[in-house]
Amino acid sequence: MAIRPAGPMKNVYRAAAILVGVVLGMYLFIRFVAPYLAPFIVAAVISFLIDPAVNFLERRARMPRGLAVFLILGLVVIVVGFFVVIGIAQIQTELSKLRQSLPQYSAWLTRELQSIVDELGESFSTLPAPVTEFIGSNTRQLANKAMEVVNSAVAFVAEIPNLLTVLIVSILATYFISKDKTKVTTFLFEFLPERQRMSARRMEYQIMGAVVRLIRAQLLIMTIMALMTIIGLSILRVDYAWLIGLFVGVLDMLPMIGVATFLLPWGLYSIFVGRVGFGLGLLILLGIELLVRQIVETKIVGKSIGVHPLATLLSLYVGYRLFGFAGFFIGPVLAVVIRAIVVEAILPMLPHKRQL
Repeated sequence: MAIRPAGPMKNVYRAAAILVGVVLGMYLFIRFVAPYLAPFIVAAVISFLIDPAVNFLERRARMPRGLAVFLILGLVVIVVGFFVVIGIAQIQTELSKLRQSLPQYSAWLTRELQSIVDELGESFSTLPAPVTEFIGSNTRQLANKAMEVVNSAVAFVAEIPNLLTVLIVSILATYFISKDKTKVTTFLFEFLPERQRMSARRMEYQIMGAVVRLIRAQLLIMTIMALMTIIGLSILRVDYAWLIGLFVGVLDMLPMIGVATFLLPWGLYSIFVGRVGFGLGLLILLGIELLVRQIVETKIVGKSIGVHPLATLLSLYVGYRLFGFAGFFIGPVLAVVIRAIVVEAILPMLPHKRQL
């Protein structure tokens, strides 16, 4: 006769099955469904981001919710649109210039590496032939890969006008979702059994709250770091300041890495090759950015989003492997969602609960 697992073990198996089902369901949704619902997913996130401001106008200014949403959303579109238009024009110019100049930079890099090899002299000459061939071939592959990345970026920027339809749909959907938030959520919860609706509402509050905190914190820090880098490099008269600034902003997503990984070696190398003033300028810019970042994290971002840096790094890597470049943004969001589900739905089923 088969031995049935005890009650607590049943809960463990059930919790594990639910967790696996949730992760698999999210992967399938993102892979096959989300591309068709992208404008509405973006609209839902934006509506939660602007919700505090809308609630403030609705309650304190006694303004109709529809008018409050219209004003806040209009202000966001005007401000963001202004910077996006300026940024796209500048980035398009810099990308075109970089694509034309990349062969020259590739030749310069090859000469620099060759000079280093020549300076090493006998030490390098003693290396086996396969090693020297490997170094040379990888240098060429690095240059080719850089050209591919630049061409892809140029193609993406060129496609931006075609995204206007998605943008317009997202803005309209944001207005209706935010204006009729209560009606929309009530309609969706009608599909659930009555005894599960309260639990689902708590889950929605926890998940969306965590996701919004993550997105708000990440966007705020990325924007500040990117703008400071663009302004600082422009003062130092560096070419491609916008491209480098955006790169630094995205790089700042990586835990324990951030802007220092890019600006510190650049500054030290500049001092080493004799460009002392420029190198010190980069190091001063780095110091200012690190100070501002610390202030932003402690004063503006507020409490932690609750995901350990190791889990964030794992989510970035897994997200990239599953979804490509978009995974750098999708991975951390999924990590926050999974954590909220585990805390709210999985842990209560286990015999010994622990707070994550």
